[in-house]
Order: sequence, then structure tokens, then C-alpha cells
Amino acid sequence: MVIFESISRVLLFLHLIAAACVLGSAIHLAIRVCGYCRGRVIKVDQEKLYAKLLVISYSICYLLGAMVYPAFRVNVRADYLDRQLPWATGLFEIKEHFATIGLIAAIATWLISRSLGRSIVRKWLPLYASVIAVVLLTLIYNVWSGWYLVVLKPV
Repeated sequence: MVIFESISRVLLFLHLIAAACVLGSAIHLAIRVCGYCRGRVIKVDQEKLYAKLLVISYSICYLLGAMVYPAFRVNVRADYLDRQLPWATGLFEIKEHFATIGLIAAIATWLISRSLGRSIVRKWLPLYASVIAVVLLTLIYNVWSGWYLVVLKPV
């Protein structure tokens, strides 16, 4: 018996819901940054809220993924992926490394958003846009690869 094995499907479902929240927050931030680049008015309160939601939901998603991992490692990876689809194991490893990079970028997004004001945004906009892009690109890959791995063999 592996830790959290009995509730691994519930944890995986919660992981999916948290990933949807992360993706929604990141998309909202990306849309706003595109607007800022075009000279639109900055709504700092909403910006800070989306950044806070991003870092909280990303952290929850990361934690839930870590809780599902032991059951995945034993029941899916060792029994199936490593033996029959070693390329899928590589896909998963890349996903995990990207998840950590994305978490760091989400924290950076939140930290930058805390210092936002009308005058500061112009100064920080290139860095802010870059970390949001890293989060969004990481999420796109991770959502796709996570979905694909579950299609191959669920926990």
C-alpha cells in the first residue's frame, strides 16, 4: 500500500480543478499584460487579485500533484510506463521540471504584482510579461502532457 493510494483518483480530480484555476488566472494576467503593452489603463487591484489567485492555485496544484505522485510512481510509472512506454516517462519528467520552473515564475509574478502602481508598471512590464509568459507556456505544456499521460494509463 502506497501513501494516498486509496484517494489518488480524488486527489487527481482536485489536481485537475486546481490546474483549471491556475490556467484561468494565468490567461487573465496574460490578457491584461497585452492590454498594458497597448497602453490600456492599469487596474492594479484586479491585477494583484489575479496574481494572488495564480500563486495560491499553483501552489495547491503543485501540492496535490506531489500527493498523487507516490501512487502514480508505483501503479503507473513503474508497472507500465517504464516498461512499455519509456518515452512517456521522459514526457512526465519534463512535465515535473517545468512545473517547478512554473511555480517559481508564479511566485515572481505575485511578488512583482505586489509593487504595481501606474508608474512602476512601465518599468517592470518587460519582466512582468516575461514571467507571466513562462507560467502560461509551462501550463500549456503541463496540461497537455498531464492529460495525455492520464489517457495512456490513469492512476
